[in-house]
Amino acid sequence: MLERMSIVASIKMGKKKNANCEFYGNYAVFVFKSLRKPIFLRFLDWVLKREKIPKDKIKNVQIRMFPSLKKNGYYLNGKCNSSGEVFLYPKRLEACRKKSQRISLKCFREYIRGRAMASLIHERLHLKYGCNEKKVKELTKKYYSIFNSKNDFEPLDFEKHQEMVFNY
Repeated sequence: MLERMSIVASIKMGKKKNANCEFYGNYAVFVFKSLRKPIFLRFLDWVLKREKIPKDKIKNVQIRMFPSLKKNGYYLNGKCNSSGEVFLYPKRLEACRKKSQRISLKCFREYIRGRAMASLIHERLHLKYGCNEKKVKELTKKYYSIFNSKNDFEPLDFEKHQEMVFNY
């Protein structure tokens, strides 16, 4: 999957997006590096095997540089299509500023990393479960919890981290 992951910037670049390119560029690179960690990639392979999702069903993973809106006006975390393309989107700059003012930089980075990892797990599960959002969310929480249980979180920190990542 390493060779099928890329950072993609929008073709349409408005003035506001140009002004925020540095922030979104850094965000995308951080997510890209986080998702390429060997321990996380092995875990994703394990999830695919456990869920019996063929590896070749995933054509590529694109880390989008700019946020995107759903039709209902909410911002996307990620999406996938029937061709096996997975798209991951950043949080809006304003939302990141608010969150980073309330928590430490280390916690904020863990939040971004966790959000990206959970989104990638979530979108991969959609390849098997299609539009069954309830099932996909349930399994995303389960698998993300399994992955994080191997990390060095304090029990209270682990619960806070899980709540922060899944409080879309």
